[in-house]
Amino acid sequence: MECKTVGPSSRCFCGHFFKFHNTDDEEKKIPCREQGCRCRRYSYIPIQGSADIKCTCRHSYTDHNPMNRKCVSRGCQCQKFYTS
Repeated sequence: MECKTVGPSSRCFCGHFFKFHNTDDEEKKIPCREQGCRCRRYSYIPIQGSADIKCTCRHSYTDHNPMNRKCVSRGCQCQKFYTS
């Protein structure tokens, strides 16, 4: 995977943009500021156009819990989001 510059419109695993994360956090964990979001650390998700990367279980990052990364798709046994 090539290097990418993270900017205001870069998406996090929680589904919110980088600009909605607290970049002034003293611990530099960059938690999400969106109301109701439990994301505690910005985690870049590469998206090209309308296509996002898929997990090895073939489900999108949106089908995975942003806190523990387990797949929430019915019947899927995936325990953590991984890409090939």
